Amino acid sequence: MSDIEISADDPELPTSVEEATRSDGVGTHQGRASPTFQPDTPSGMEVESKVEPAHTQTVALVQTTLATYIQSDGPRPSAQVPVETTASHESEEIVPATLDSQQEFTMGRPHVGGEVGDEDLPIQAAHFLSSFDGCEVAVEGNGQCAMLAFYASISNNSTRTLKNTAATTTQASEVKRGVYALMMANLRHDVELGLIDPVAVYHEHYPDHPFYDSKEAATSALFTHYAQERDRPTNVRVPSSFWAGPNELRAMAQYLRDPFIVLDVNRSGDAQVQRYTYKMHWLTNGDDHESGCYEALSGRQARDYLHACWNLHVLPYFMIRNVSERHFYGVMHGERFVRWRAEGDPGYAAKVSDSYEWKQAVNYLAPEEDTDPDSLNKLADLNNVNAVLIKRITMREHLDVVHARLGLPTLDAIGYDDEADLEETIAYEERTLHEALGIDQYASGSQTSHDGMSMEVPLPKRYPRASTGEVVEHAYFRLLRAPEGEEIDPDDFAQYRLVTAANMEAFERWCSLFRPRLQIPSTKRRSNPRHIAAWLLGNIDALRHLFAFLPYPELEAKQWTLADLTKWGWIEVYREQTDAIWRITQDEAIRQDVRDMH
Repeated sequence: MSDIEISADDPELPTSVEEATRSDGVGTHQGRASPTFQPDTPSGMEVESKVEPAHTQTVALVQTTLATYIQSDGPRPSAQVPVETTASHESEEIVPATLDSQQEFTMGRPHVGGEVGDEDLPIQAAHFLSSFDGCEVAVEGNGQCAMLAFYASISNNSTRTLKNTAATTTQASEVKRGVYALMMANLRHDVELGLIDPVAVYHEHYPDHPFYDSKEAATSALFTHYAQERDRPTNVRVPSSFWAGPNELRAMAQYLRDPFIVLDVNRSGDAQVQRYTYKMHWLTNGDDHESGCYEALSGRQARDYLHACWNLHVLPYFMIRNVSERHFYGVMHGERFVRWRAEGDPGYAAKVSDSYEWKQAVNYLAPEEDTDPDSLNKLADLNNVNAVLIKRITMREHLDVVHARLGLPTLDAIGYDDEADLEETIAYEERTLHEALGIDQYASGSQTSHDGMSMEVPLPKRYPRASTGEVVEHAYFRLLRAPEGEEIDPDDFAQYRLVTAANMEAFERWCSLFRPRLQIPSTKRRSNPRHIAAWLLGNIDALRHLFAFLPYPELEAKQWTLADLTKWGWIEVYREQTDAIWRITQDEAIRQDVRDMH
């Protein structure tokens, strides 16, 4: 693979939301790493991480190495070459003391949020981070600052500057390799779903290259670019057109198996918050496809989300993007990063240094407070419930509870540890993309036909559920058991909104995909299955097809009228009876006179 010529041209200011997300090194602030804000912390002291390093050889793939970086500082070679920073950073490489868990949560200056113009006042980035003991970590401005900042955040870098050492480069490059592996594995389906426009994205990376006139050619070329970036170490300078953007950040969340927060900070220190996460998408061939996603949060939404995290001692991963510098910073949390992970996780707590005074009692509960977590309604945001959950389940499980309480999708925590399997997937995707060149319809040969009805139309694979996990399932069962006409429990209302929205999304998708084949009548934008109940009851194959597709069919059935459900039941009984009679008439083991009678 040939080397890429590096451009030294000074970048222009971003002209779109996606371009605004894309950042390189320190932009016009070359030679310095200027902090966006300075939280009130003591200076003149440097505290190294006290978590014992894991003595295992790292490998270049996702969760195996990620766990090592989170739980340790990694190897510390004697030769360390620091990044050039201002004197203020050199004197402020500190770890702030851990606040008492009962200390008041601080999230911006107080305001009611009920008056016109007061709903979403700008909140300073320092306020977003202060309750989590967050301090920015400066990284090198070589065009790969996003990957370096990401590594600094997930490893809880112990100083205010990420040292430019051989060990740092090795570990950060392994993280980058895992992120790009997912981007390569996802690319073809991301294009199919419209999550990526390969023609536009490739032109952003190579602006001097003419626009591709086919999506297939652009996708193949973009795949090659990702392969090249996957192998490029993080200490190599790259051109401005290669800076990380939303697609890279989406993949970081999928790699991390956790949501992470990006604070876009302006010159005044005000922060716009983006939450990067991942979700399942339904492909036209019926398969599920996981890919990253993101959303911009208002000040109120961000405050509510982070307050819910704080209540359950969930420490989100943060990155800071200085808009004026077009530069990313990592975020360190010092001792709090270790303590909150030790809570509810005896295995992790055992690895923590004995020098922490809180280690022995970190998971202690008084006998009168101790309760089996399974006996609690985890969706109840009460002090006594939270106290038990914090000490008895892991922080990753805390996150599921936070999302369930807020009506957000819970996230699959299982990572991509099988490197050989992922490499096979990447090789298969590369072959498929190359074979697709010259085909008029993208991946047209791989789609499953759904023509016909009844036996000729196989039931579809179910649309992916918005959330999974014990907490969500318990809430769903409570919704199904709730008597008709009674108000939904306030603790379950967020989950009710989530699952009904998921059913609505699936219904719209079902109508769009199968209308020509099933002759589905026209529906309005906010229609639901009950609006076409009469047609569905007259086309029982389509009705079965729909309920096989909906992610929460039981809740949809619960919302139908008793008369419609009774009619459906009679139809199913009639079909079962006639099918049984038909089987009898075709069974040669039965006497002919009996068969003739039927």
